[in-house]
Amino acid sequence: MLSLVLALVYAAVLGVVLYGAVYHPLRSAPALARVGASAGLLPAFQAVAVIDFGTATQSTRPILHQWHLTVAGLVAPSDGVVLAVVTVVLAAVLAVVYRWTRFGLMTTALTTWADVSMEEVSGLTPRDHTESW
Repeated sequence: MLSLVLALVYAAVLGVVLYGAVYHPLRSAPALARVGASAGLLPAFQAVAVIDFGTATQSTRPILHQWHLTVAGLVAPSDGVVLAVVTVVLAAVLAVVYRWTRFGLMTTALTTWADVSMEEVSGLTPRDHTESW
């Protein structure tokens, strides 16, 4: 449980740092420049993973009890079924949040109208923009 909490904290901190150092300065740049910055970060993250974990395949113990689901003669392992269900549920929850909540509407506005001062339009500050990341 502690590792999950630490991973989420690390991801949040990394997101804010990358936003402040890379994406915020590029907010008025052409879309291709933002794509280039994102593509440039990917090899850096891969290199860090190789340094930390090496290139050899590492296996972990299964988290869930292993079982198989058989439908019409097709067999699906439990981890694949659980992953599919979790993905669909999370996508539905995010769709609802971004479609019908103030947070979702403001986050969409912040990403869509990067050249407009959102503080003037909605009262949101640059800190709100960072928090939405």
